[in-house]
Amino acid sequence: MGDMLRHTLDASGVDYSPSTRAPLPTTLAFVRLVGGQARYTFYDENSAGRMLTENDLPTLGDDVSAVLFGCISLIAEPCGSVYEALMVREAPRRVMFLDPNIREIFIPDRQKHLARMRRMIALADIVKLSDEDLAWFAEPGEEHEVIGRWLARGRSSSWSPAALTALMPGPLIFICMCPLFA
Repeated sequence: MGDMLRHTLDASGVDYSPSTRAPLPTTLAFVRLVGGQARYTFYDENSAGRMLTENDLPTLGDDVSAVLFGCISLIAEPCGSVYEALMVREAPRRVMFLDPNIREIFIPDRQKHLARMRRMIALADIVKLSDEDLAWFAEPGEEHEVIGRWLARGRSSSWSPAALTALMPGPLIFICMCPLFA
């Protein structure tokens, strides 16, 4: 399956050269809609992505200006710890983008994942949050108060796509989302 993915990336002109190849299976995901909401099933045990180690991490060149972290890759071990270590290593030099995209059903230890998310939020330049993500953190206060506390502990900016609200140190910026296509 990894060969099929690489072929598709090649056909799309994607440079995946920093990626590690491992003689392990590829994660398999199934998505189905139930009442208009996506439901996911993942087969990820001992997969190449899940079993990533710090020795597998590439040295990033100067042409890499930002790194995106997100979702289930931050839950499982050892890859969750490895991606967090990558963020710690690269945060001083690059823009760090975090999309927690919380999938509660995959989180076996809420407190452990909550601690990781808080550490990574403190390092992130941009945090993309849905209303559901923010609710999962279960912090007291209005959205802007919660994110304001995070900004006070962290780096530079955060947003929630409720309508696209950008929260940064300083004034609140609110931009109405408009559909691009009718």
